[in-house]
Amino acid sequence: MAARVTEDAILDAVVATVVAHGYAGATTRQIAAAAGVNEVTLFRRFGNKRSLVLAAIHRDLSQLADPSFASSGDLEADLLRVLEYYARLFRVHPRLRLVLILEASRNPELEDLLREPLALQARLRELVAGYQRAGELVDEPPAHAVNALIGPLLAYGVDAALGIAPPEGPPEPRQLLDRFLRGHGA
Repeated sequence: MAARVTEDAILDAVVATVVAHGYAGATTRQIAAAAGVNEVTLFRRFGNKRSLVLAAIHRDLSQLADPSFASSGDLEADLLRVLEYYARLFRVHPRLRLVLILEASRNPELEDLLREPLALQARLRELVAGYQRAGELVDEPPAHAVNALIGPLLAYGVDAALGIAPPEGPPEPRQLLDRFLRGHGA
């Protein structure tokens, strides 16, 4: 009797297949083969490809610390927590994020797949807006401030996914925070 394949093994196969073939090009047959299971097993456990990819994204996000992004009243501590979270996030399957971002504009089905990561962005924008209202950050569109804060990490993730990341590694969250506060702090 064959050993039972774990959910993590299946979700790892989902990620590998989507990275290799793109979301549109990945098939449940390819995913099943990569996971070493029958395609029927995938349908029984997850229903369809969309649900498989959603499960893989949710697993990646849930393996990281809780990104509540609630304000503690300490601007530096809160923004450092955010940067550390995103630094970990961009280290976990960076190519998957790149594939989904690039394909999202061409495939309406991906809108659902991006809902959870976009909800994180909305909470982060509200955190920044709260500190702007308190006068601790300059008044600018919160989305611009968020992009300035986490943009270098996202850029590094893209570079890593493309195989052109600088040899010195990703930017350090503390350094990013210091630079951000010099330009955006009140």
